Amino acid sequence: MRYFKILTLIFFISLSSNLLSEITTTAETKTFVAASLQDGTFYRTQVYCDINLQALFDETELFSVIRGEYLTGVLKNPDILSLRELWIRRVFSFQNPVLQELSFKIGRIIHTWGNADELKPCDILNPQDLSFLLFQPLQERKIPSLSCLLSLRFFENFLIEGVFLPIFEPSVIDNSVYFPYPVFAEIKKNPFFTIQPAVFPLKRWRDSSWALRLGWSIFKIDGHFNYYNGYDTIPVYEISSLIYIPGPPPVITGTFKPDYKRIVMYGLDFQRALFFNITIRAELAWFDKGKFLYLDQNRFIIDNKSAIEKQYAEYTAGFDVSSFFLRDLYLNFQINQKIISKWSYILKEKEITTSLLLAIEYPLFEQRLKLKTRFFRGIEEEYNAFSFETEFKISGNASLTSGIWIFDGVSDSLFAYYKDRDMLFASVKSIF
Repeated sequence: MRYFKILTLIFFISLSSNLLSEITTTAETKTFVAASLQDGTFYRTQVYCDINLQALFDETELFSVIRGEYLTGVLKNPDILSLRELWIRRVFSFQNPVLQELSFKIGRIIHTWGNADELKPCDILNPQDLSFLLFQPLQERKIPSLSCLLSLRFFENFLIEGVFLPIFEPSVIDNSVYFPYPVFAEIKKNPFFTIQPAVFPLKRWRDSSWALRLGWSIFKIDGHFNYYNGYDTIPVYEISSLIYIPGPPPVITGTFKPDYKRIVMYGLDFQRALFFNITIRAELAWFDKGKFLYLDQNRFIIDNKSAIEKQYAEYTAGFDVSSFFLRDLYLNFQINQKIISKWSYILKEKEITTSLLLAIEYPLFEQRLKLKTRFFRGIEEEYNAFSFETEFKISGNASLTSGIWIFDGVSDSLFAYYKDRDMLFASVKSIF
């Protein structure tokens, strides 16, 4: 927090200089409401106003997002007024055929790694607000992290980037209506299980997270090699104690401790534009250390543990195309697979899990009305989620969106806790 205050001071000192004419100010407001069609339960009401400040002078850029927000449906209410993003970036350009550009960026930053859309195994630097699953866009789900970024560009086509994240921030993984991860939900809803306070990483420099990536653009292929060595933002619920009480009926009582593990990830991503406005995209991540997968609950007593460490690969591959058969028709298809190395039958998760995503957008009436649909399908987990929405542009800077989500899935699938709670949602958004 001390570093954040120092950065804030630097930012506003810069704004108070004689460079005020270089500042651009915009504001964005949004009101979002989602409720169940079956019982009328409100999942979420969100009202926020973002004030965006951007200052450009010479080769320095300052940027901040100040957010005022009212939000329901979360277990821990966010600050009414917060500084969502705040960073300063300095670029040094060189008249050199080898090293052409060096840039430094520090602050609360939203990082974007990988080239896929939505299902992004390499994009793990920022924690996310997963209390609403995938119903909000990825960039809105991301929580900015205090971090430092150094970039070096060589020969126009090569990039080396390093990221240092000194302060750990966890993802938000549940809300007041449901618990999105099935294993967590089984632990949380069992009256004989108790959950201890989370164990957070120590606040020491050597415990900080860091990442590297090498980018290239060759033969019209844009790609990166990625490396991450840091903490997983989603905890592992480990067993602190477990007691079996013979029946009748037999009862298992237990205490669980949420623990955040340090992980190591090697990644590769690329994209390539083809003919007929088609672009192919792919990401591959190999999690070499720190990923723990849950055991079948029947094994908790036998093994006296809830999860074991496993290596696994996860990839996303797909394509998007604009003007697909019809002018301005946009289509995006992705397949995501997770493959566990040295899988064992004692694991709750299957050896291979496959998810499919299909997104279609089509504008009408000179872009005033846009129809959107998204479909998620879990093959092994047996879940389906379908959405249809309409976005009507009220004016050049304002839009009204309304839509519906339909769910179906078995009890331990990703969307299981929305089953029988199909959702109706609406939002109004304006930028000025």
